[in-house]
Amino acid sequence: MSCLIKVETEIRDRDCLEKVLKKMNYRVKEGGEVKNHNDTEGVDVNCGSFGFKKSAKGFMFIGGSDSVLNRITDEYAREMTYQAVVEMGGTVERDTVTADGTILMEVQVGA
Repeated sequence: MSCLIKVETEIRDRDCLEKVLKKMNYRVKEGGEVKNHNDTEGVDVNCGSFGFKKSAKGFMFIGGSDSVLNRITDEYAREMTYQAVVEMGGTVERDTVTADGTILMEVQVGA
């Protein structure tokens, strides 16, 4: 029997989450349910085969796979960093990913 994967995440900003999901070409809709063969779970942010449900700590990932969640959390962290740099009046000059998956950003703040 298979059940839906449920993982508590560090994702807290819904607007940023939705922006990242859309950038990754997922269809995002409000609410609904995520289903598999034996389980159904209500979600707040629905992408069809997986979604995110608001929890006390942020958002819980429901459905999908660990690899999907890892790609989303990487892109979420990248987007949150971009937003922080812009809020400080800076720009990201270069953004690269190393062979081991580490994201490196060259940031310019101030003039």
